[in-house]
Amino acid sequence: MQGLIGRFLGFEKMIGPHLVKFMYYVGLGFIGIALMIALGSAAFSITSTPMQSGLTIVIGPLAAAVGVLWWRFVCELFLLAFNTYERLGEIRDKLSAQQYSQF
Repeated sequence: MQGLIGRFLGFEKMIGPHLVKFMYYVGLGFIGIALMIALGSAAFSITSTPMQSGLTIVIGPLAAAVGVLWWRFVCELFLLAFNTYERLGEIRDKLSAQQYSQF
């Protein structure tokens, strides 16, 4: 357990990418729940407002698909920032190793 706590408090490895992936799946869950609520309410109100319910049944899945794509894009932007940081660290390490090997 000390190793896990030590890694968490040490800041040697970033936990941000793992949190972004977790939040991505949470967001997908929320989008799915919102779609089910929209389709459920459209199904229950189809007798009173058939035109609005029909539009909700058609537009709901399209809006959910756009929402999933947008959510993926936003999460990838966050991952891009973390990957850039890690890549710059690798470049720094290679340059310092190369500098010392020249002497």
